[in-house]
Amino acid sequence: MKTTSKAEMKSRRRNIALIVAYDGTNYNGFQRQNFPSVAVQNILEDKLAKIFGERIEITASGRTDTGVHALGQVVNFFTDGRIDVEKIPLAASSVLPPDIVVKKAWEADRNFSALHSAKSKAYIYRIQRGATLNPFTARFTWHIPYALDVDKMKTALNVLIGEHNFSTFKAASNVQRDPVRKIFSAEIFSEEIFCAEILTIKFIMIIIYFPTIN
Repeated sequence: MKTTSKAEMKSRRRNIALIVAYDGTNYNGFQRQNFPSVAVQNILEDKLAKIFGERIEITASGRTDTGVHALGQVVNFFTDGRIDVEKIPLAASSVLPPDIVVKKAWEADRNFSALHSAKSKAYIYRIQRGATLNPFTARFTWHIPYALDVDKMKTALNVLIGEHNFSTFKAASNVQRDPVRKIFSAEIFSEEIFCAEILTIKFIMIIIYFPTIN
């Protein structure tokens, strides 16, 4: 949320939380971008403003990079709009493009923040195995045509479980947040999606945000 408008937004009566899903192929990540770049947040805020009849500023549980997808990302925003929460997903589907969906909506406590109230996050990476790329999974997988040693990959994953310092992966300008995170679980398994052999790697990360960051 923009610092200049935080007080204005939080003075509104309702705090609405959403679970959104999107195909990030056509977007410059989630976080709001300046024209001509377009991010998922740009689209969500623009379309929600039409539903609620006022400017909307979203707080999200996290950012994504260009081309990254989400199955269940939590966002929240403050509004004086009167639409019933159970009607929000359907109303959103009437104005949003087909690659962005509101799966669920609820009225949250005023102190709830999609960012600072988050307790954990799940990250999923999918690899398509086989000689040729499956066009039905191409947008959502990394195609590797050669053999992979899955047993060694499983062994390597075990090293990641536990508490680690992720300073190497954050921007040099980001000095506000503690870079230490705890990987609660890490697993790798095979599944079949649209007749393609997919190797799925899933991490669950425990996160803590400190109140002073609000």
